Amino acid sequence: MTVFEGEAAADRVAAWFIERWGSASAATVNARLNALSSAVG
Repeated sequence: MTVFEGEAAADRVAAWFIERWGSASAATVNARLNALSSAVG
């Protein structure tokens, strides 16, 4: 498992999500995050 440390890593992850899902509704983003969580877990 990769551990993200520091503010720069958090900013990169946030930018990735915004770039892909920035215009999506909150419900859509939550559904996608749940799918990612299930796939990882």
